[in-house]
Amino acid sequence: MAVCHTSDVASADRPLPAGPVKGYALTRFCAPAADWQGTLTCQQWDYTVNDASIAIEVDAGKNVDNFDTLLDLLKSAFAYMDERIDPPSSLHRLDSQKLREKAALEILLLARDGTTLVGCAFARPTEDSLYVGKLAVALNYRGRGISRRLLCACEAVAVEKNLPVVALETRVELIENQRLFVQLGYKKVAENAHAGYTRPTSYLYQKDL
Repeated sequence: MAVCHTSDVASADRPLPAGPVKGYALTRFCAPAADWQGTLTCQQWDYTVNDASIAIEVDAGKNVDNFDTLLDLLKSAFAYMDERIDPPSSLHRLDSQKLREKAALEILLLARDGTTLVGCAFARPTEDSLYVGKLAVALNYRGRGISRRLLCACEAVAVEKNLPVVALETRVELIENQRLFVQLGYKKVAENAHAGYTRPTSYLYQKDL
């Protein structure tokens, strides 16, 4: 079992020390913001990233008792899209039971501030990539690098599963999401259209690890 433990204060000119987890250096995936002060621990599927009181847990589905809270987080985080995207988000077709089933089939990542749920993502292994979806951060926790760290953890999961690519999609209208993904090293590789649409409705982004 590969295990790494890294602790330091990092910035752009002082990255986290490299720690081998099945041959990769953490600095390839975690390029921390200047305010990073915490620890990164990787052991099997348990990844914890602490920045102040924010912790990110991987493969967290087994630790969720009430999926209503997760559904509320997603609905609140995605609400701003309702007046901007067409067609509507698939989130509107989910309920707490469907989320529970999704978490059983995929890898659920959760970000918490103490016991408060503040972010999430789902990661689904495919034949040659790890597909990330339903990436969300609570409104009052945005701007603290939580999305970035959730994606960092997804990239670490991909490496553990020997998957060379992390993939995700965003709607064509969400320019801010597209900018974020480019900043994090993702490249647009395809334009897709939902059923019944003749124009692109989403962009596929990928990052080679």
